Amino acid sequence: MGVVPWENIRVPREVDGSRGLFRAPKSMCALEADNDWQAINAWLERHEALDTQRAYRREVERLLLWAIVERGKALSSLTGEDATAWRAFAILLHAPAGSHPRGRDRRPNGDHSQGRCRRIPSPTHYRFWAPCSDD
Repeated sequence: MGVVPWENIRVPREVDGSRGLFRAPKSMCALEADNDWQAINAWLERHEALDTQRAYRREVERLLLWAIVERGKALSSLTGEDATAWRAFAILLHAPAGSHPRGRDRRPNGDHSQGRCRRIPSPTHYRFWAPCSDD
């Protein structure tokens, strides 16, 4: 299997989400979708601005591929633990070019004050700094 455009992605049945752990019964679904890929596309179509669609598609495509490749699960089977691991991975994914968490702390704008940053463990057991959020 090689790199293909989003429209041509064919996900193996065992991880396509058609039997996802958290998939609601069809009668309760708000989207006309039989699997995760179809649900993603239906959700993306609800966003009218093309720039928004492209940005969301890029990120959800990364999440879908990460779920399948790294976790061996359908998107609709991801757990809270998986979400935490994804968040750590996504922070690394969006880190500035040339930065690497290994070897020293990375803090925004060189700020070393208490309460401005927090440590988040990554799935690779590195430690790195991320801006605090309200969540």
